[in-house]
Amino acid sequence: MEFEPELLIEALESDAHVQSLKAELARALSLRDAKLYGLWRAAKDPAIVAAHMGRSVTSRTVRSAVLKLAPREDFVQPQLFETVSQSPKVELAA
Repeated sequence: MEFEPELLIEALESDAHVQSLKAELARALSLRDAKLYGLWRAAKDPAIVAAHMGRSVTSRTVRSAVLKLAPREDFVQPQLFETVSQSPKVELAA
């Protein structure tokens, strides 16, 4: 199929523009995530961070950024296996 050369060129230029905007958006979102993560490190509460941001940033947005960027050390992980001496004392009824 033959296309008008001008129309094809315009479509290709338009697509190139869209692709560059997508890349710019990805960079901007990545930068926002890094800044949100930095705020979370200071507050340790996504709701507090979201309350100081615009309406487009919710606690969920902050949690998502933290999960993307935070190293394991930022999270407290409970022990899966406790020894008997560490477990709470439980008395069974006779």
